[in-house]
Amino acid sequence: MTKHFDLNDFAIAKRCNASEYAFVASKLVDLLGSVDKTKLTMPKGVYEQFQAGASKMLDIINTSRATAETTKIENLDKQINKYLVYVLGVVRLAKDSGIENKSEAARELYCITKMYNKVRRSPRRQKNAQIISLICDLNNPKNAQLVKTLGISDEVDTLKNLNEQYLELLNRRADIQVRISKDKPALIRKEMNGLLNIMLTCIRCAYYNNPTEELKRLILSINKLFSDITTEYKQRLAHRKKAKDTPTQELDSQTKNGMEHATKTEVTTRNYKTEHHASDTESYKPYEEDSTKPIIIGDTREQRIISRGPRVT
Repeated sequence: MTKHFDLNDFAIAKRCNASEYAFVASKLVDLLGSVDKTKLTMPKGVYEQFQAGASKMLDIINTSRATAETTKIENLDKQINKYLVYVLGVVRLAKDSGIENKSEAARELYCITKMYNKVRRSPRRQKNAQIISLICDLNNPKNAQLVKTLGISDEVDTLKNLNEQYLELLNRRADIQVRISKDKPALIRKEMNGLLNIMLTCIRCAYYNNPTEELKRLILSINKLFSDITTEYKQRLAHRKKAKDTPTQELDSQTKNGMEHATKTEVTTRNYKTEHHASDTESYKPYEEDSTKPIIIGDTREQRIISRGPRVT
């Protein structure tokens, strides 16, 4: 008979980190999605709530999405600056063109575009709004003919498309950041654990009442999922423990080597003192006082010289 899982089998998975927990939850959603819920006698809305929680967990851990959006935004920003500088530069330089119709068109457009010369230095949201305003001015029926005369219609259209993509990415990244900041993983996991207990209980009871092949495959798949995540969890803890113990072992090794070095140095010093003490003793001669020579006492700059001769009064 198929081995039944118990509610305690998911105890280790509950202690997993957010990434592992989101992985398990998404896999359970996939496994249960292919099973007829009526056969499980599962309360209405339990699976849907668990599915929504798994989706939130995936959004929370997938912070790389916000990073990817930021990279795309920066790349688009560079392209927008390139086209913006080109369009404004053509209008500014064409004023001095030798072709009369181009110079006239450029002078008229310059009166409109000169206020946008510093747009690329503006903050992102403000910059986006100013570019929209610039494009609206350039696409005005009267000004559109002048833009066509200068031959920058394609660049203006490209600038418009890039700016629309830019705004879309800004809004998408803002939505991701809001979801990440609002949803707290601990609260979501607490709610999902309760839903998971209900689902596992329903699956176990359904199999006891009617052990079909479909439920058997479902239980085997869930057992395998629990087993895999338990193994990964234990491996991660073992790796963390090994990484934590390694510096201590290295420090103990260094301390041991240092003590051995200190011991060798002490022995060498002791031998050196013993050898030289004997030679110093042999060569040592008692001091014989000579009254004819002065004695220098002290080690300061102003040394006093004391005579050993009789004091003359």
